[in-house]
Amino acid sequence: MTIKSEILRLEIKNLIDSPFQGRLFGINDSLTKEEQEKIVDLSESIRENGLLNPIVVRLKKSGKYEIIDGHRRVIANRLLGHGQIKAIVREYSDKQAQIFNIIGNLQRQDLNNIELALAYQRALDSKIFPDKRTLANSLGIDETYVGDLLNMLRMDKRVVNDLLKNRSIKDVRILRMIRLEAPVDENGNSNEQLALYNNIKDNNLSRGQVITLIRNRKLERKKNENKPLAQFNIKHTDKTVNIKLKLDGVSKGKKLMIQKVIDKRMQKLQDEINELLA
Repeated sequence: MTIKSEILRLEIKNLIDSPFQGRLFGINDSLTKEEQEKIVDLSESIRENGLLNPIVVRLKKSGKYEIIDGHRRVIANRLLGHGQIKAIVREYSDKQAQIFNIIGNLQRQDLNNIELALAYQRALDSKIFPDKRTLANSLGIDETYVGDLLNMLRMDKRVVNDLLKNRSIKDVRILRMIRLEAPVDENGNSNEQLALYNNIKDNNLSRGQVITLIRNRKLERKKNENKPLAQFNIKHTDKTVNIKLKLDGVSKGKKLMIQKVIDKRMQKLQDEINELLA
C-alpha cells in the first residue's frame, strides 16, 4: 500500500513526541551526559553538512506534527538555534506509525541494551508480534538473545538505571549472570545483584572472570553449608533439665576447647541459678 507523503519545512515548536519511539527521552527531556555529547556531535555535523536526512512526521488532529523518526535530529537542530526543520510528512495510521517506530528502533545500531530491551518489549506489547520467537524471526536474530535482553528489565532497578547512563556492560551473558545472582524484592531491588554488578564494572571483569567468580563463591557457600554446627538438645522433666550437645564432625582438639567453654559457662549458670533459689 502506498503511503502519501510530502516534504515540508516545519516549525520545531509544532513538533511533539511519538508514544511509540524507542528512546528513553523525548525532545524536551533532560539528557544523560553521553546523550548530550552525541547531540553536540550531531549538531556540529548538521552545521557543517546540513540535515542530510529529513525527519519523518505525521499530522495530528491537534495541528501538531508527531515525530515518527528523528528525535535526536530535532534536538540537535534546536541546539543550533534553528526554528524550523525539514520533514517528510506521511499519512500514517496509528498502527503504521507504531510498526515504523518499532522496526526503525530495532534496526538502529546505537541503541544500548536497555533501550533495545524496551524496544523489544514495546514490540510485544503492541501485539504486532505475538511472541518472542516471531519477533526474533522477523528481525533475523536469535530468540535467546531477545529473551536475555527482555530479562534485563527484571534486574535490580539501580543496575538498570546505571546501565542506561553508562553502558558499562554490553555482554548480555554477563547481564544474565547478574540477574540470576539473586531475585529482586517487592521494590525491584537486589543488593546481591548490585554488589556483583559493581564488582564487574569497577574491575572490568571479562565473562570468563565472572564465571570463575560466581563458581568460586558457590563452592565457598557450599563449603560453609557443610561445616559442622553445634546443636543443643534440651529436655525438661519435673526435677531435671537434660542438655545434650551434638558435635558431629568436630575434631578432638576442638571438642576439648568446647568443653572448656561449657565448663566455664556452666559454672556461671550454676551461680545464677543458686542466686534465684536463695
